[in-house]
Amino acid sequence: MTGTAAIEPELITTALPPIGHLRINRPKSLNALTIGVITGIHAALDAWCDDPNILAVIIDGAGDRAFCAGGDLRSIYAARGNEQFGYDIFLAEYQLNYKIANYPKPIVAIMNGITMGGGAGIAVYASHRIVTEHTKFAMPECGIGLFPDIGASWFLQKSPGLSGLYLALTGDMIDAADAIYARVADHYVPWDNMPGLHQKLATIQSQADIGKIINQFQSMTPTPPSLRQNQSCIDDYFAHATSLLGIYLGLPADEFGQNVKRSMDKNSPLSMGITFESMRRAKGRDLAAVLNTDLILSQSCLAGGEFYEGIRAAVIDKDRKANWNPTKIGDLNPDAIDRHFIPPNDRDYTAIGRL
Repeated sequence: MTGTAAIEPELITTALPPIGHLRINRPKSLNALTIGVITGIHAALDAWCDDPNILAVIIDGAGDRAFCAGGDLRSIYAARGNEQFGYDIFLAEYQLNYKIANYPKPIVAIMNGITMGGGAGIAVYASHRIVTEHTKFAMPECGIGLFPDIGASWFLQKSPGLSGLYLALTGDMIDAADAIYARVADHYVPWDNMPGLHQKLATIQSQADIGKIINQFQSMTPTPPSLRQNQSCIDDYFAHATSLLGIYLGLPADEFGQNVKRSMDKNSPLSMGITFESMRRAKGRDLAAVLNTDLILSQSCLAGGEFYEGIRAAVIDKDRKANWNPTKIGDLNPDAIDRHFIPPNDRDYTAIGRL
């Protein structure tokens, strides 16, 4: 007699008062977000919002490799041409970003391992954002023909100087120290301390206990932030340019300047053009407005070919040889960038912020 292996849930939801615990459970896929995971987190947060027995929520990822590497690009690629699916998944994701940012109870996000794209959108808006020595944070969307979405043009404005623009355009990966410096994380807790932190959080008597408990388990990051060391260079490179091409052509021949150039050379020029413009337009706007613009941009990208070509090269064929259109920053058409900010259809692009 043979048995049938149990199917593991994509999201493990556990309510053990005073804590509600959400674990993204797709370790073989680096905990990438599916529509099922997104809607599951929505449902759990809605259920716990008015539950007096749940004082706080913890979100983490299964395994030790990733908190969440972003959206499930394979499912998006498989659904190419299905406009309704593309709209539904991005709308649900951005509504979740907004819900987490405005949740009335503390949310503790444990950003162990790879935290990128959509995973950053789950973690960055939490009230308590913890990194470990294994954290690798990035917004690499320009490398797959998209743009740093999930409101990145809003929260990266809060990074020191112009380091947020640098992270958006290059997609460069940063560690725990840099994540805290860039203001996308708050606390460094060594991975070996995590079991004790979980146990202690399970004993909280009030929401005010959370910060005190995290402080007991956190420590100094093992290395200083490299972003701080390169801040003056970043500001010099990006401060005086009024265009993406100006930034690119102004990169000096020093080591850091050439590293920035190499990162930009790998990315889609169109995506970087959209990103540069979205960062400019996001200044002074609130999160809901930025996320609604991101929804427009996401659908414009789905209507074009660049995003699917980026997924093909990075995830499907894995040849890392995307055929970008255009191939050079200097060939970018400003009108093509502006058209991405125009809703491509008559769907609702004002829904985020109406929880």
